[in-house]
Amino acid sequence: LRFYLGEDGISGKRAAIIGRSRVVGLPAAMLLQQCDATVTLCHSKTRDIAAVCRECDIIVAACGRTDSLGPELFAPGQTIIDVGIGWSEEKQKLCGDVKTDEVSGFVSSITPVPGGVGAVTAAVLALHVAEAAERSLEMEKR
Repeated sequence: LRFYLGEDGISGKRAAIIGRSRVVGLPAAMLLQQCDATVTLCHSKTRDIAAVCRECDIIVAACGRTDSLGPELFAPGQTIIDVGIGWSEEKQKLCGDVKTDEVSGFVSSITPVPGGVGAVTAAVLALHVAEAAERSLEMEKR
């Protein structure tokens, strides 16, 4: 986000996170709050999710459903962080949660898939697995 918005560009912004997982959604909400953003956490039971999202400056798409978020959820000028990554049978390629082809013309910026956040998420998860394995080995030595 700092790449797209600048060092202090998050402060005061409204952000919606689509997905409340413990791996991405909840930590993203906490990180954005630490940067002084006003955060709304959206999920499958959120009423009129499109209206909520259109009011925000920043959208973090982390619902885990490939190519499921279309232009009806977004507004001109938004910054979208697409965390999702999955195989689209229709397109025969890796895609994120956002229908990038349909929104890239009017949003301010959107992270690429693949090559954006998905790779970072995979790296962090691998690091956590390695750290857990090290702790497990240390416990066995005691």
